[in-house]
Amino acid sequence: MKRSIYIIISLLFFNTCFSQDYNNLYQKWYLTESYDCLNDSIIKESKWNLNIKSNKNLIIFFNNEKLNKEVSYSLSDSILIFNKINFQIKKLTKDSLAIISDYDKCKKYFFLSENSLYNLQKDNFFLNKGDTIYYATEYFAPKLKNQTSYFSYFIKSAPYMTTKENCVFQIRLIINKKGEVGDYIGDISCIKNPEKKIKKLIDETRGKWEPMYLNNQPVNALIRVKFKQGKSIIIQGY
Repeated sequence: MKRSIYIIISLLFFNTCFSQDYNNLYQKWYLTESYDCLNDSIIKESKWNLNIKSNKNLIIFFNNEKLNKEVSYSLSDSILIFNKINFQIKKLTKDSLAIISDYDKCKKYFFLSENSLYNLQKDNFFLNKGDTIYYATEYFAPKLKNQTSYFSYFIKSAPYMTTKENCVFQIRLIINKKGEVGDYIGDISCIKNPEKKIKKLIDETRGKWEPMYLNNQPVNALIRVKFKQGKSIIIQGY
């Protein structure tokens, strides 16, 4: 449902004009959708994000991964240039940014601000034993230390996932606001009595979590991971 909302908003957004007020530009932007300019079809690619600063530097970072790169940029006549690529700013508000690049082929990129994503997520929670638990998303989630993402840890560590086809691994795990492991449940479809394997995987992460943050405050979060080994690894989550 939320994804369809992003798509509708972004397509409407590209059809309006940009007013040159750059004050709203200097904040964190999260890429929500990418489109082919010719037919507005969605392009599947890594969700790279931007933290644009007023000192002519910006940081390119990725959702819930400890990968980032700081580069310089220039800005003139609605053209944002970084990494030797020109991006035309088509629309800018305090909550949304739309840009177009003709590098390689013409692409449209639609971003939402960190604050707007927070407003969308703040009501996405449930109660567990009297505690408020927020659902982790591709934009806000706990982080596992010394791993690019917790998805990569579970994919690398789950037994048999690279040797048995159609093996499904899934887990639901609460990480509290202190970064501590809470309740969890999981399954590995291709082995019998997977509880011990699941427990071992979880136990090895204890003391290595950083909590999820909303509005710069640590919160309790539920992460959901599911992937299937076949000809390729099919990942589902959040």
